[in-house]
Amino acid sequence: FIFNLKVENWGACEKVMQELKQHRHYRLTESFNYMQALFDHFQNDRPIYLYDEKFLKFPLLNNQLKVIQLLSSAEYDKASIYWSNLQEINPEVYQTHFSYHGDVCLFSLCLDKHLQAKKTFKNIQIEFSRLSALEKKLMDILRIGPLTKEEIYFRLWNERINEKADLKKLTMIVSRLKRKTGIEIVSEKGCYKLKINNPQNVKFKAS
Repeated sequence: FIFNLKVENWGACEKVMQELKQHRHYRLTESFNYMQALFDHFQNDRPIYLYDEKFLKFPLLNNQLKVIQLLSSAEYDKASIYWSNLQEINPEVYQTHFSYHGDVCLFSLCLDKHLQAKKTFKNIQIEFSRLSALEKKLMDILRIGPLTKEEIYFRLWNERINEKADLKKLTMIVSRLKRKTGIEIVSEKGCYKLKINNPQNVKFKAS
């Protein structure tokens, strides 16, 4: 599993996880639950649901999961508390400012994912004056999360899509917003979404 993880062979990783899941004696272990939670979070952005007592006997796993869970919600101050716990366990690996100096693993991949997202948000600078009222409204809609094109169109213009020209109108305003902000907006399975973690954290900067 670790080899496939390091070479980013996600399909093989998924296969190993499925094979492990077939073995009941392993499926019920804390190690498997830890791996499953981080793998699903890394691959599919699934939330980490964590109860302290479940990993109480495993402080390393518990603190790692807490760090990722809180970083995924952009709760950096709270995450730093659990990072401090990790530093007490191994100060050489868990250094200051979420600096990880260990082997590549599920934890390090999830950590890097959220730290990169933090940099992305820090660099996003959207000037109010550059956006029209409709473009600002579209950004607020997209911050909610993935929505169907029909739902977005209705929220923008308070009417249903009736013809191809309506879809073209929506496509054009999405393109303008992408061009003005530099934020990637993707179309996937009939939905538009911001291609960044925690889109709710995107904020406008007043000019």
